[in-house]
Amino acid sequence: MRFVAGILLGAMLLVGGGTASVLAANWRFVASGPDGNSWVDTTTIQRQGDCVVFWHRLTFKRKPRLNRVLYHQLRIKTRICCQARTMEELEYVALDEELEEKSRWKPRSEARPVRRGTVADALLNYVCQRGR
Repeated sequence: MRFVAGILLGAMLLVGGGTASVLAANWRFVASGPDGNSWVDTTTIQRQGDCVVFWHRLTFKRKPRLNRVLYHQLRIKTRICCQARTMEELEYVALDEELEEKSRWKPRSEARPVRRGTVADALLNYVCQRGR
């Protein structure tokens, strides 16, 4: 698993501030939910006041298919505000079963409340503790 994760992470481009840079990743399992398992890349956790920006990935239990591509995982750049308990997705990267990037987009999203006992709550607790 570490070998595969190392290959994935070495190839993954994270966009920040308009410039692309290749970052080594360190994926840590955080929670399992109805759609799959959620992991946080600890190398991307950045504190911005009360908020934390980071990348997490969702490895699907049931692989969705779109335009004949079977997706294996979704990587999501996320902002969580710890005291306000809100979460906002900033960017998505969809990967196929060979873990090649197939789609990248920025959603039109707004910060929404994080409910207790959810995967989002587990992500909030993890990054808010680590981002101190």
